[in-house]
Amino acid sequence: SNNRFKAKKSIYYGKIGLKIIAQYPDANAESTIYSYMTRSSVYIEQMEQAQIWGSQALKLAQKSNNIKNEILAYDALSFVSNRTQNYQHALSLNNKAMSLAQTIDDQNSIAKIHASNGLIYKQTLEYSQSLLSISLALEMYRQLGKQSRVASMHGQLALVYGTISMFDKALENLLIALKIFQPLNNPKTLAIVYGNIGVNYKYIGDYQRSIEMHLKSIKLKESLGYSCLLYTSDAADDSLRV
Repeated sequence: SNNRFKAKKSIYYGKIGLKIIAQYPDANAESTIYSYMTRSSVYIEQMEQAQIWGSQALKLAQKSNNIKNEILAYDALSFVSNRTQNYQHALSLNNKAMSLAQTIDDQNSIAKIHASNGLIYKQTLEYSQSLLSISLALEMYRQLGKQSRVASMHGQLALVYGTISMFDKALENLLIALKIFQPLNNPKTLAIVYGNIGVNYKYIGDYQRSIEMHLKSIKLKESLGYSCLLYTSDAADDSLRV
């Protein structure tokens, strides 16, 4: 797993996997592991190592002609470029991934790339394009029946709307996300969403509801042992994070 909350452990197990693969060669598995380790390295800010592993993942995927692994590697490398503020290169890598995904009609990857582009466009201050890309991802995830991803896309839309001070629209999308997330009963996610709803209620002047949402968020945070949970987003499958 490339879980951001356990990035070092992810890398540790990835290295174990690579040792096993050295004895029983499997280029596809090796490429996949390198892609996951690339993301994990970014989470702990080891960007040079991330670039090395991402390049290795892509090389292996291309050598074995595994399109899905090529897409995964391009996605990982785009993530590195995004986090190092090389936004145009990140978009270029996503374009390559998109072409491959369309070739095999990989709807999930296409949606993920749209979402990733949306976050990159936010960083380049191209807000209209950001909203469009995220909306495309949202609709695709809806058609795929991936409700948690639909909710995350509403969260990403809220992030962009909040950035451009459209707090009513941000709140609208967060409330939709909350409605979807509540039945899933993930306290970490709910704590984040409640907190951000509280922030947006404050911005529109509804202080009573803002307090209510923050109290719900704090209660969940305390149960989780966290002192602070914020909403940020930097990748398509990483909408909600500590």
